[in-house]
Amino acid sequence: MKRFVWLGILIAILGIYACTSSPAVDTASFEAETLTLTPGKTTSEINITWYGDTADGKSGKVKFALVSSMKRGAFTAKAQIVDATGIDASTGKVSHKVTLAGLTPNTEYAYSVSNDGTNFSNVYTYKTPATGAFTFVAVGDPQLTEPGVSPDAEGVPGGYQENNNAKTTMQGWQETMTLIMKQIPKVSFIAGIGDQIDRNLVSELGTPENSSDPHEPKYVNFFAPSALRSIPFAPVMGNHEGRSSYGFLYHYNIPNEQIFTPVNTGRSGSRHEMESRGNYYYLYNNVLFVVLSTAPYPRSKDEAAQIITEHFNETLKAAAEQHKGQYQWLFVQTHKSIAGLADHAADTDIQYYVEAGFGQLMDTYKVDFVLAGHDHIFARSYPMFNGKRVEGKAGNTITDVGGTVYFTLNSSSGQKFYKEFVPDIKNNAEYPYFEDGTTGSAMLMSGKKPYAVNVYHQDHKPMFMGIDVSANNVVFKTYEVQDDLTTKVIDTYTVSKTISK
Repeated sequence: MKRFVWLGILIAILGIYACTSSPAVDTASFEAETLTLTPGKTTSEINITWYGDTADGKSGKVKFALVSSMKRGAFTAKAQIVDATGIDASTGKVSHKVTLAGLTPNTEYAYSVSNDGTNFSNVYTYKTPATGAFTFVAVGDPQLTEPGVSPDAEGVPGGYQENNNAKTTMQGWQETMTLIMKQIPKVSFIAGIGDQIDRNLVSELGTPENSSDPHEPKYVNFFAPSALRSIPFAPVMGNHEGRSSYGFLYHYNIPNEQIFTPVNTGRSGSRHEMESRGNYYYLYNNVLFVVLSTAPYPRSKDEAAQIITEHFNETLKAAAEQHKGQYQWLFVQTHKSIAGLADHAADTDIQYYVEAGFGQLMDTYKVDFVLAGHDHIFARSYPMFNGKRVEGKAGNTITDVGGTVYFTLNSSSGQKFYKEFVPDIKNNAEYPYFEDGTTGSAMLMSGKKPYAVNVYHQDHKPMFMGIDVSANNVVFKTYEVQDDLTTKVIDTYTVSKTISK
């Protein structure tokens, strides 16, 4: 009998211990809506954004802790809770944003979000990068359409519909994200270069507060890959976001955004306001990333010069001054490429950016690399300085470049592809420029490469770029997605730099 009494006491003690040391697993968890991560100001921060229903209010919260402190997948008393800011977004939705700060390098965290401050979502994880070398991925123009829409909503030939007419942009983007995680499992973050979503043919879509936005289903599709709950995405405002109401501001929590007065380019409403947004920067280990919004369409060299002077220069200046002496490499992310050779190669807005001194601005701040898209083709420039090729630097392995290398990325979802040497504007006699001194779209259509372009590739397949960064080297590998969902490296480029002590 005594044996059973002692056994009962022991069970009771263990039961009390279990109740006091291990919290119950949350039963009210849910899948957070359009949840995404963006880089913080430095790697000690991470920014989080998600949508909640207006009925839940604006008292969003984030609970987070070290994964190592979790008990059977649940948070303990060691978890921290941070208040989010909530703003009215599209009809019926609140955009919640929060920054988690003071994070430790090379450490895995668990987090959960709440729309109302009481009920929390499923638990997600994020691992901070280690100090030193890291790898990131760049993607071009996913341009997600709404559900059920063909991959090429604008009817441009060369998209997935030619060989995969049942495949949507959501499927193509999911496949690319799966291959990114398979090919580059240690990816620290993904750098976008604009046009994350497609647009309707409607450019004026109401007011910022509670506007009805037909683009929301496209954002749902873009954020669908589960990897985006753990891998930060650094967006660029493309021309499609610039024409697509305020969704870019609702769905991304960007660091160090520089707020400017819009330049008058003849736009009005949301499109005019959005032309001043999306310029920001972040420091990632030894690399300074500066994001410049070329979404605006300047109508003249003077308007382009105003954008470059008032928006781009001020953003670069703020970034360079704040992080002076803290970086070895400087990347610029932007949307419109000044080194393309396809549909947009003769566009007058790009011509005006070039003539107004975009390249000279890169020279001034000693920008190493510019990542761009918009032209839906892959191209890599020669190293450029003062509008000219840097002599003796044409190969695939370069030391001390002495200029800026411009990359143009192809679509990462198969939304559409543009054929080389077939510009949309066919009667521009002034731009682009060629090695023999000739100019104009007619020369481009004859098969001449623009002066800045070194190599190009177009096989009408989605692409992404893996970029390995260390103190003295950056290695670019551009992957093409094959029909059997394998990858093929179509370009490798290595740059080394002598770092002065």
